[in-house]
Amino acid sequence: MVMAPKENPDYRPDQEYESRNDRDEWNVVGLVGQVYIRCDETVKAGDLIIADSGIATIR
Repeated sequence: MVMAPKENPDYRPDQEYESRNDRDEWNVVGLVGQVYIRCDETVKAGDLIIADSGIATIR
């Protein structure tokens, strides 16, 4: 018995590669450490924030 990787049936070698930074389905997820964000003037240290059009604001 030989173990070999199986090619994804959805793989299209003729399709041009698009960077993950440019794809809508890829987003930054902070599991450990720090994720830098843009904040508006309402945010102070310790506030609970939400995203509003990509900029953090207080909840």
